[in-house]
Amino acid sequence: MIVRPRPNILELFFVMRGSIVPRILPHIVGFALYAAAVVALVSWLALDLSSFSIAPFGLIGITLSIYLGFRNNAAYDRWWEGRRLWGQLVYDMRNLARAATALLEERERHRPLLMNALAFCHLLRGQLRNVDATPDASAFIGSEAGVAGSANRADEMLRRMGRQIGAARGEGVIDSIGYRILDERLAGLAALQAGCER
Repeated sequence: MIVRPRPNILELFFVMRGSIVPRILPHIVGFALYAAAVVALVSWLALDLSSFSIAPFGLIGITLSIYLGFRNNAAYDRWWEGRRLWGQLVYDMRNLARAATALLEERERHRPLLMNALAFCHLLRGQLRNVDATPDASAFIGSEAGVAGSANRADEMLRRMGRQIGAARGEGVIDSIGYRILDERLAGLAALQAGCER
């Protein structure tokens, strides 16, 4: 678990990590300069703007607040679903590791399967963040061209794990029930990948 120190009230105004302020600061400064230019122009030309009503600004403000409320709720829902899916991924990976070590008793059998599972996590992370996570995954599976050439690398890892448990079933290392248990774990990982891609 990540535990960060709690900032005091004054430090909260200057926290930039995870803040949207660096991204919107140029827009804020631009609008402030534009507003200052309008005020300077009105005072320099001595324009009388008292006949204008504030009603349009009120309507725009209400519309903007409703729009921002919906956007805020949608962003929170996306964050919460991602958090829930990634927690479910951790849960399913632990179940896969437990089932693999119990059913594939030989280390030479279950270790490659679990290394591919770890590579799957890294490749899924890279796919979701639009970064190349192949070097991170290579620490577990080695540098193999089959994964790097695939369009959906995380799915290729699931297919590879499916072939591994299929080979174990074909060689008689696990029975049909053990195969079904491991295949259900892989199906759960595929469902989680689809949820994360959504």
